[in-house]
Amino acid sequence: MTRINRTNQAKKPLTCIRPSYTIGGQNAGGETAEEIVIANFLNTLAEVSLSIIRRLNESETMEK
Repeated sequence: MTRINRTNQAKKPLTCIRPSYTIGGQNAGGETAEEIVIANFLNTLAEVSLSIIRRLNESETMEK
């Protein structure tokens, strides 16, 4: 992330935010935060899918 127009900027800014200031950290298991979030999302999606299937099966047995 480089600024193209630097004419209005001071020569030495007071603060400098580097473009790569958001680097994914790793937990003790070696997984990154993104991997944990994705795994949690997939688990939740699977739980919702199973819940829907269970409710559909219950409604079919009630109709018979």
